[in-house]
Amino acid sequence: MLWGAVAGTIPDLDILTNFFMSEINATIAHRHITHAIVFPFFMAPLFGWLVYKFYKGDFDKNPIYKGTISAIGALLAAGILFLLALGIYQNGLSPIPLTIGLALVGLIALRIRNYWKTDFSRLGTTATKKEWSWLFFWGLFTHPLLDCFTSYGTQIFQPFSDYRVAFSTVAVADPFYTIPFLTCVIIAGYLTRNTKKRAIINWIGIVFSCLYLLLTIRNKMVVTKIFEDNLAQHNIKYNRTFVSPTILNNILWQGVAESKYKFYYGNYSLLDNKPVIKIDSLYKHHNRRATLSQYKNYNTLRWFSNNYFTLDSVAPNKYKMNDLRFGIIGNLKTPRDTSRFVFQFYLTENDQNGLDMETFRNTERGSSDITNLWNRIKGN
Repeated sequence: MLWGAVAGTIPDLDILTNFFMSEINATIAHRHITHAIVFPFFMAPLFGWLVYKFYKGDFDKNPIYKGTISAIGALLAAGILFLLALGIYQNGLSPIPLTIGLALVGLIALRIRNYWKTDFSRLGTTATKKEWSWLFFWGLFTHPLLDCFTSYGTQIFQPFSDYRVAFSTVAVADPFYTIPFLTCVIIAGYLTRNTKKRAIINWIGIVFSCLYLLLTIRNKMVVTKIFEDNLAQHNIKYNRTFVSPTILNNILWQGVAESKYKFYYGNYSLLDNKPVIKIDSLYKHHNRRATLSQYKNYNTLRWFSNNYFTLDSVAPNKYKMNDLRFGIIGNLKTPRDTSRFVFQFYLTENDQNGLDMETFRNTERGSSDITNLWNRIKGN
């Protein structure tokens, strides 16, 4: 299970480019070649061979290696305890996160103890290179497929095309999907290996994952129909629409419709009493492209946002680009307020005939935004 987690994490190691590239280039590199369909076919045999040699050489029995693994676990447990203590000191901590945190620390401590008492080498050496390769293949292959269900966009056709696949049926972070799936993994991890009960729990997690993804597709179809019906009722002419779930859930959805000069947007909760969406609008201000389109950074952000963005002029030669695909956090102060969008970028023309870019951080976001989001999810 540990190696499966490693395999499933490898594609996202492309975020390490953040330390070596500009912010705009790192944005391009994320979900790039490591998320391509061809990547597992070339890399899975290599990773499988490396792990096979790892166990064949008895490296897993080395005390230094085992001590390093134990230290990582201890640091993780210490970090959780520190966060719990900080939460208690600053503003108190409710019983639920405190209980969960202490339970995680206990599980980590138990796992470290069992790690030193168990000889895992037999399990590693009995697996063939082919079996290790298949493990890495499925970890590397399913990761980008799941990413395709989000709105971010995944370049699964690299290196042949930079087209970004985005089904936009699942939020980038969705605890309703993650927690049940993770619970099954944890339970299976503490059951005896090769037992029927362990296999059942494992398959429950896999089936839940697949059914949830199918449910999100159905939810998107329902909300898209309602959004387009509301646009028709308001006699709004549009070229295309974009519908996606809001962050942390699959109940509250947002819709964006593009016309020649405006974007029309609204949100709808599956718990709303009526299929009615309050539709507001924002001017695109894409006429400012005449100044910015000469810059590569600007054109890259257009590609990243799939042209679902508005431009605000905030100062001479300085603009704020609002990516509409990820919606807002909290409530808009006015119908045309753009301060609450999740993805925002400052674009500044510099003296070297270039365009500087920085991600805009909204410092006003807080717990009240989560409360507002939760209330809106419930249909309020």
